[in-house]
Amino acid sequence: MMSAMGMVLTFVALLLAIAAWTVLASALVRKHRGRRCRKVASWKGEPLLPPLCEPRVLLIRPCCGDEPKLSENLVSVLAAHRPKNTQVVLGVLGADDTSWPVLLLARSRIEQAGLECTVVDCPPLGPNRKASILAHCVTQHGREASVVISADSNVDLSGFDVCQLMDPLLQGGDRAATWATPVEISAFRHLGNRASEALLNGSLHSFPLLRFLDRSLMVGKLFAIRGDVLALMGGFESMTDYLGEDIRLSTAILELGLRHCPSDQIVVSTAGPKSLAETIERQLRWMMVVKAQRRRLLLSYPLFFAPSAFVLVFAALGALLAPVYWQAAVATLLLLVTGRMATAAAARSFCGCRLRLLSLLVDVILSEAVVLGALVKVIGKREISWRGVRLRLGQDGRLERL
Repeated sequence: MMSAMGMVLTFVALLLAIAAWTVLASALVRKHRGRRCRKVASWKGEPLLPPLCEPRVLLIRPCCGDEPKLSENLVSVLAAHRPKNTQVVLGVLGADDTSWPVLLLARSRIEQAGLECTVVDCPPLGPNRKASILAHCVTQHGREASVVISADSNVDLSGFDVCQLMDPLLQGGDRAATWATPVEISAFRHLGNRASEALLNGSLHSFPLLRFLDRSLMVGKLFAIRGDVLALMGGFESMTDYLGEDIRLSTAILELGLRHCPSDQIVVSTAGPKSLAETIERQLRWMMVVKAQRRRLLLSYPLFFAPSAFVLVFAALGALLAPVYWQAAVATLLLLVTGRMATAAAARSFCGCRLRLLSLLVDVILSEAVVLGALVKVIGKREISWRGVRLRLGQDGRLERL
């Protein structure tokens, strides 16, 4: 009986280890097929959007609180390749926000460079503050905009090609939105920063890698959407009651029979959590989004994003209960280690980060620790905190402010 149980546990561990390789191989195959998959012909029945000529562009920077490098990030638009008819709007939830003086200074520097820039006071329309800011900015300054672009306040646009980001939207067809895959490079060297970079730059959760696995994925760090499509779905006002406005936006686009597509460009996010607890809390919020809008995907986290602990436990128990299978257990562990290290190497390569053997090992350990920590906390949890505001997730996926 003990031998049979050991065999089963070893077999389960082997399957999980193989999954570490299978998911990575699937992502790489999809990457090489990506260009062909993105060139889907519009004759398949999708509603077509007309081409946009000489588009008016509204670039919104939603802000909340004074962050590290906030001023530099806001002014970085001057170092980006952008369309001529671009208006920059810096949105914040009120003049009492700590970022307000920084926004005024950034506006002055942007205007001195000859680019139109406005600071907008945006009272909250709902518990989702970012969606509220975007809604106010579009209502006050973007009704005539043919393309609306949202760039988070911690995004550095230096050297980024905004024209390339929005180019698919100008050609017409069925593409309603595009988004840039973010990587995180923090100026600080705290454990939380390192853990966050391990998760977002050196694991399967790396968005430049994850986008090849999940075709419905849309990350709202930097995205562009056609103004006519945004109006058709009810504007950002329709997203102010939901956690994860980017996933809600993705769902609305797909429900219209349209598509969104990732850009081949990578955008740099400069600010990250300083402590490990903050990194786990941020991952928890992302899992809460998944829990609210794509509940079934939660099963993928222990299976694909953090299987190492489970494989180690199953393989060790299998070897103890059935010593005859100890060689299989060792082979399973070797397969796991090489698979996770290969995943970290692929993720770092896609993110444009340097490859170092020790860094890859640290990526595996820290990224899985963050995922497991958030996974334990997300079970049965309904309340979260975002920048000092406590929120409750309702049964229907809507947010309630406490």
